Amino acid sequence: MYRQLSEPIEVWARFQAGRPRIVRLFFRRQGRLFQVRQVHFYHTEQRGEALIHHLSVTAAPVSLSAGLPARPRPVGPLRCFELSFNAKKLSWLLEKLYEPE
Repeated sequence: MYRQLSEPIEVWARFQAGRPRIVRLFFRRQGRLFQVRQVHFYHTEQRGEALIHHLSVTAAPVSLSAGLPARPRPVGPLRCFELSFNAKKLSWLLEKLYEPE
């Protein structure tokens, strides 16, 4: 079951020159850092003047002992999330969280 959140989050994204997609993505929620392991679905929508990018992802919480390490260590199970990026406001939201029944 998905739980609607629409919660602002901090996101770190890395892009590679010449590639039109994110190659590494982290986000912070409630003081925990999550590393996105896979983007399952991506689409955009126009809301007025704003272009909204939607990403359905699986992510796991990771240990953050000294900044963003090259290979962060997972400290919890994978979970499913829906993230959105508002290209006009340059802001990210955690839209939905999947919670198994």
